[in-house]
Amino acid sequence: MTGAVGKGSGGAQSAPDDEHDPILGELSGARSSSASREAGARSSSASREAGARSGFASREAGARSALDDDLLVAALLEGLEPLAPSATLRERVMASARAPGRLARFADKLAAMIDVTIDKAKELLDRAADASLWERDLVPGLDALWVEGGPAVAGCVRGFVRLAAGTAFPVHTHLGEETTLVLEGAMIESGGAVVRPGETLVMKAGDTHSYAAAGGGPDLVFFVVVREGIAIEGAGELRHRD
Repeated sequence: MTGAVGKGSGGAQSAPDDEHDPILGELSGARSSSASREAGARSSSASREAGARSGFASREAGARSALDDDLLVAALLEGLEPLAPSATLRERVMASARAPGRLARFADKLAAMIDVTIDKAKELLDRAADASLWERDLVPGLDALWVEGGPAVAGCVRGFVRLAAGTAFPVHTHLGEETTLVLEGAMIESGGAVVRPGETLVMKAGDTHSYAAAGGGPDLVFFVVVREGIAIEGAGELRHRD
């Protein structure tokens, strides 16, 4: 009679037949699937790591190349002699800076500021381009061009002011409200504000401050409306000019 070999008979234990045992087959399939997923994950991780190393190396090489290019350009420029502009080019640049219409983009703001039409504001801005109309006023380095305005600013100090780059206007106290519209350059106010073209600065009655034209660039040009006037430290008062 044929029978299964058991442990007690001294024979070898028979291996389980997964194909005939559904539970063992399922466990075997799960182990196989898990091993496959683990191997896939390791492969994907290795691939991403290799890609990251490759991308980093590529970016590093690109950065070194860009740096080398910058150093090369800097070295070449260092050996060049600076070129002074020709008299003709200088005159063209200066003429462009004085040309009528160069400040026209501020016409709407100026018109609202001094109660005139936009056409009148453009006319006044063009007038500011004529250097012969300006007068030296108040402090060294400061020129002014006083102009008319509408009824809303009657009795006010109003006009264009030009302060040479790097020059400071002395400490002064406002007797009334003052509105400043910067047209060119930059104004550095003692309170820390930096006012650039197209921006305004408003000071209230009783405010005391000073300001300077930023250095290293164009002269500071602005339009100002001063109500009542200002008291300049050590220089007296400036009041309306009507």
